[in-house]
Amino acid sequence: RHAQIEEGKEITLICSVSGTKVPLSTTWKFQKNGSSQLQDIVTLHYNGDIKWHRELNNFEFKTSVHKDDRTSFLKVSKASILEAGTYQCVVEAWISQTKRAKKESNMLAIIVTKPGSKLTVRSEQPVLER
Repeated sequence: RHAQIEEGKEITLICSVSGTKVPLSTTWKFQKNGSSQLQDIVTLHYNGDIKWHRELNNFEFKTSVHKDDRTSFLKVSKASILEAGTYQCVVEAWISQTKRAKKESNMLAIIVTKPGSKLTVRSEQPVLER
């Protein structure tokens, strides 16, 4: 799966969970184009703590995250080629402060494109007057 976004626009990713209502932690992951490794961007812990991971610290300054009981949101403002790549969310279910289950979403490739040109070209020859 993939989605295309124009450079400078906002990327909004949503990770929704269904099933029994238990405390959930969500980790957003990113794989840069050309890389073979997914790296953690941020973890939203079930207790409300948010941990930004150092490997991808550029996300911390242009990304907002929030979650409710069943849904987690990752918003990247002003997308650039640096945010082009593959994203995934990983959800962990916790009961009595013990991780009981872990589920990974499908991966989603984000393609960041240059905005269309507003320049138009005419093929007419100009008329010269004397």
